[in-house]
Amino acid sequence: EPPAASRRSLDELRSRVDAARAAHPERVAEWDTYLELFVDQEVDGVLPRGLDPLIDEVFGSLLY
Repeated sequence: EPPAASRRSLDELRSRVDAARAAHPERVAEWDTYLELFVDQEVDGVLPRGLDPLIDEVFGSLLY
């Protein structure tokens, strides 16, 4: 059985990172690294709920 779905999608994270690149160039390498690591984790368009704490820690400033 697949893990429970998160409320976040990889497309949403990519979109928010793209919108913030110019304003936060010092964070781009970190964000891009996590986005690449998440590619294989996505199931049916969303990331597993278990990644939510990490997503909040790394991308929280872009989400809230």
